[in-house]
Amino acid sequence: MKRASTLSGGFSLVEAMVALVMIAVSAIILLPITWNIALQTRRTTVENQRTAVLGAEAENVSTIEYDELESGTTCFEFSNSDFPHTKCITVTELGGNRKRVTVVVTPHGGYGVGADTLVVERSRPGRYNPLNP
Repeated sequence: MKRASTLSGGFSLVEAMVALVMIAVSAIILLPITWNIALQTRRTTVENQRTAVLGAEAENVSTIEYDELESGTTCFEFSNSDFPHTKCITVTELGGNRKRVTVVVTPHGGYGVGADTLVVERSRPGRYNPLNP
């Protein structure tokens, strides 16, 4: 009679099942952490994009001539861009050759990021002649 070999060259079904259970438990533990990191990354990206739009508008407002700033509110919808948002620009006469420009950028899509506001006050430049003080 021949004796059956007790050594086998592979994994048993029990060992494979234990390994699968360990991988599943690890995935279940790491999933909320990974989800929170992805959500925080997206939120930070939206905040950075919102800040970039406000920075560009600050530059734009500073280059527009004072007399070209007309009182009123104008809103623009950017829904088909990489950063979907609404931008509203309000110009208010303050009197005494002063105007206030308010820019509100409201991101779309949630992620817990709200609107941000930029307020710039402009004044009519005085007529200064350094040769005639």
